[in-house]
Amino acid sequence: MLLYRYIQWISIFCAGIVLVIVWFRAPIVGNPWPTVIWFIFFATLAELLSVNLADDSQVEVTPSSPIYWAAACVIGPLPSIIVCVVSAFGTDLIAVTAFSLARQREKRFAAPTDGETKSDALDDWLQRFLLVIGRVGEPKRGHGFKRAIESSANYASLLVLIVGISGVLYHAVGGRFLIEGIPASEVMRHFVLPFLALAATAILVDFALFAAAVVVLDPIPGGKGFYAALLRLHIVLIETVKPLIRAQAFLVVVSLMLSYLYVRMGAWGFVLTGLPVVALRDFYRQWVDEQSAYLDTITTLATYMQHYHPYTRGHLKRVAELSERLARELRLPAESIRHISNAGLLHDIGKIGVGEEILDKTAKLDAEEWDKIKQHPTKGAEIISHLDFLEGIVDWIRYHHKWHNGGGYPDTNGGSSIPIEAEIIAVADSFDAMTDDRELSLDWVCDSCGYKPDSGERPDVCPSCGAAKRRTYREPKSLGGAVDELRRGAGTQFHPDVVKAFLAMMDRDGVHLSA
Repeated sequence: MLLYRYIQWISIFCAGIVLVIVWFRAPIVGNPWPTVIWFIFFATLAELLSVNLADDSQVEVTPSSPIYWAAACVIGPLPSIIVCVVSAFGTDLIAVTAFSLARQREKRFAAPTDGETKSDALDDWLQRFLLVIGRVGEPKRGHGFKRAIESSANYASLLVLIVGISGVLYHAVGGRFLIEGIPASEVMRHFVLPFLALAATAILVDFALFAAAVVVLDPIPGGKGFYAALLRLHIVLIETVKPLIRAQAFLVVVSLMLSYLYVRMGAWGFVLTGLPVVALRDFYRQWVDEQSAYLDTITTLATYMQHYHPYTRGHLKRVAELSERLARELRLPAESIRHISNAGLLHDIGKIGVGEEILDKTAKLDAEEWDKIKQHPTKGAEIISHLDFLEGIVDWIRYHHKWHNGGGYPDTNGGSSIPIEAEIIAVADSFDAMTDDRELSLDWVCDSCGYKPDSGERPDVCPSCGAAKRRTYREPKSLGGAVDELRRGAGTQFHPDVVKAFLAMMDRDGVHLSA
C-alpha cells in the first residue's frame, strides 16, 4: 500500500511537469471556455459509465477517452487538461454522493417507521438510478477524505499525462485547434493526420502507464529480476491490452467524428456520438462478464471435484501453484504460463467419473480398479473439451499421466507428442502425491470443513468432522524422498529438463514462496 501511494505521488509530480510543458508549448487560443463546459459535462457522464475489470479490482475502463482526445484537438491541450481534472474530481464527488444517498434510502425503506410506506415504483427507479451512478464511488466511500482526494488526484494526473503528451504532439506535427477554424483544403493535413498521431500516442501512453502499474503493484508471486517483469508485462498484454485493441481503434473513429461534428453542430455533436460511446461501454461490460464467466466455470469445476473428494482441495491448489512456477522456471510462452495453473486445478476433474469406493479405498487397488483410475485423464479431457475457452489445455490434462518414454496412460494415438505442459503437471502432481501434505501446507486446514486448529497442530484426522487429511491408501514420503523419486524417474517417467528445473526451483525457493 505504501508503494502504491508513492506511485500516486510520482504520477502527480510527472503530471505537473507535463502541465508546465503544455503551458509553454501550446498556449490557450481564442475563447474556449463555453466549449470547455460542454466537454466537462459529457466527459463526466462518460466517466460515470466506467466498468471495473473485475469485481474486486480498482482498475476501470471508461468510454471517456474519445471526449478527451476530441477536446485536445478542438480547444487545445491546456483547456483539455482542465476538462480532465474537473471531470475526474466531479465524477468522484457525484458518485460518492449518489452511493451514500442510495445506502441511506436502503436503510430507511428496510425499516419503515409509523406512517411511512415502503417504496413505490418511482422510489425503486430512483434507487436503481442512484446505485448505477454511485457504483463508481462505492470503492472510495470507505476511504478517509485525504485518501479520497489522493485517489481522485492520481486518476486526474494520469489523464493529464495522456492528454498533455498527446496534445503537445498534435500541435507539434502541425495540428490546428478546430476552435480557430480550419479551411476545408487543410483538414487532412492539419487535422486528420495529426489527430491520428494524437490518438496513437494517447493509446500507447495509456497502456504503458497501466502495464507499468501492474508490473510494479501486482508482480508475479516469487518472481524476481528483469525476466519476471517482462513476463508479467507480456501476460498483461495478452489478458487485458490485446482484447481491448479493437475497442480502442473504434474509439479513434468516434473521437474523430466527435471533433468534426462539434465544430459543425455544437453540443448536438455529443448527442450523435453518444450512442457509439454507450455501445462501447456495453462491449466493455460484455468482455468483463466473459472473463468472469471463464473464472467462475473453472472455480465451479474445481469446487465440484473438491466436494466429491475433499482431499483434492489442497492437492489441486498445490499442483496449480507448482505447475505455474515450473512453467516460469522453464520460460514457457506467456500463454502457457497464463493457463497452466487452470490446468493444474482441473487435472483430476475426470475422477468424478470414478467410483468413490475406489478413490477412498484404504487397501491396495486391484487391477480392475487401477484400470478405472487410469481412465480419469481421458474423461477429464472429454469434460474440458466441451468448453471452447479451455480448448488449449485439453491435451495437458489428457496426458498428465503419460510417461516421457512412452509408458503410462493413456495411449497417444499414433505417437503424437506429449505437450511440455503435461509433463510439467506430471512432475508437480507426482511430487505432491508422494509427499505428506502436512509438510507442503503452511497452515493446517481441513479440506472438508475448513477447520483450522488454534494451537498450530497438524493432526492426521480433523478433530471437527473426522475427515482424513491425506489419502489413506498411500504412505507419504518425506520431501527428500520425493525429490529422490523424481531424480530416479528423470528420462523415463519424467521429462529430464522439467525435473532439472524443479530441483533448481526447490533448491532456490523451497516449497513455499511465501515462507
